[in-house]
Amino acid sequence: MKINLLEFKIKDHLFGIQTKYIKNIFDVDNIKKAPLMPEYVIGFTSHGKDIYILICIQSLLGLSKDKCSQFLGKTAITIDIKGKLYSILVDEIVKIQEIEKTGSDDDIINFYKEQDTVLEEITPEFLSKVIKIPALTHNLAKSRSVENNENYKEHQKSKRKEKNYLIFNLDDKLFAVETNFVKKVETLEGKEKVPLNEKDWIDGVYIIKDTAVKIGSFKKLLNISGENPQTVILIEKDKKIFGIAVDSIVDIYPMEESNLNKNINKDSLFSGFFIYKNKTVPVLSEKFLNDAFEKYSVERALKEETTVDKKSIQNMLLVNILGENFALPMNSLDEVVEIDDLHISTYPSENPYIKGLATRKSNSFFVFSLEPLFKKEMDLSNENSKALVIKKDDKKTAVLVSDIEDIISLPEEEITLFENGDLLIKGAIRVKDEIIDIMNVEWFFKSSNEKGINNANTNRETEET
Repeated sequence: MKINLLEFKIKDHLFGIQTKYIKNIFDVDNIKKAPLMPEYVIGFTSHGKDIYILICIQSLLGLSKDKCSQFLGKTAITIDIKGKLYSILVDEIVKIQEIEKTGSDDDIINFYKEQDTVLEEITPEFLSKVIKIPALTHNLAKSRSVENNENYKEHQKSKRKEKNYLIFNLDDKLFAVETNFVKKVETLEGKEKVPLNEKDWIDGVYIIKDTAVKIGSFKKLLNISGENPQTVILIEKDKKIFGIAVDSIVDIYPMEESNLNKNINKDSLFSGFFIYKNKTVPVLSEKFLNDAFEKYSVERALKEETTVDKKSIQNMLLVNILGENFALPMNSLDEVVEIDDLHISTYPSENPYIKGLATRKSNSFFVFSLEPLFKKEMDLSNENSKALVIKKDDKKTAVLVSDIEDIISLPEEEITLFENGDLLIKGAIRVKDEIIDIMNVEWFFKSSNEKGINNANTNRETEET
């Protein structure tokens, strides 16, 4: 029986893969390192809208100790291994040729004579044995099947009793808005303003991400003096967008509805208030937001806009840890805590990533830091440094971050995840042209119960690409 082989070179050795297993071939022009992965994993790369895990095949084959340090501009071959997609890095594509097959489909490796050299066929059976990480997959279909589960529905119903609030400040005063209304948060710094002659509280029109957006100044509305705010909360629905300028974002605060003191007057600017760090925080009412949106919003310029089911939207918190960007699913976030408000006690542990033990709201939990991974110390005295308290069922833990960058919303089909596994990295997303690692909440909780981390490699150097 004849088969078609794609022939390629790795370190002057000739290899081949049957073309029926190949999904695409592309040049590697971007890499995002994935921390605490096996050494044969180069990182995440993308082709078109798809994200793949890139494998250093020469390391798996024992051809070099180089660990594929040079990869940009080289060729990646995406292979379907029993329904799972992986991309392998090769030095040079030689040709595609028809060849008489030897051996059976179950063989791990087949050899062929190719002129004066030997061609080694790399089979899916071989790759499935040596690649010990799960494949990446989109989670849209999975999430839809879960939604039909009765237990899931009950869980969702109970979660509705708790809402997340985005707390912002105007000088020394705090206010809040439900995160459901928030599309994202942007900075106005460096953006050109076009003044308007509107008599109300509209500050002007700004160009934000190639879109002209009317921005309302909350300070102007409430007659609060002070510097012009440089942060804008964007509200978007029905292809329209509007922004509210505030001084800065203080916290993302989860709270049960029963803790909100509701305002009886339905026409009020505020629907009620709650207590946060011994301060009263008024909450913008839904009526006010809807009225402002209808009056001031402008239609957003869309390119090939498609309708997305709201149930498939997932909010991500983008954070910076020692110069590296990460994403954390918002549904895993319990709260953002100032470092000064979180007393971290020294805790004897063989786990290099456990910074210590903290107690908050009658809960004791481990605090993690990725300082050993990046071989850097985090400046915890910097006001931008925060502790993200993350939750799983009734358990909590925390991870230290250098800064909070943004909140974004993505359709689930644009989120690429590993099928399973206990790795630090759960998957990846694309924001503009940047690939960003998604932190795996499960990794922190699993690591809390271990003396060490099996796949940790704290001596591995990270590279900037």
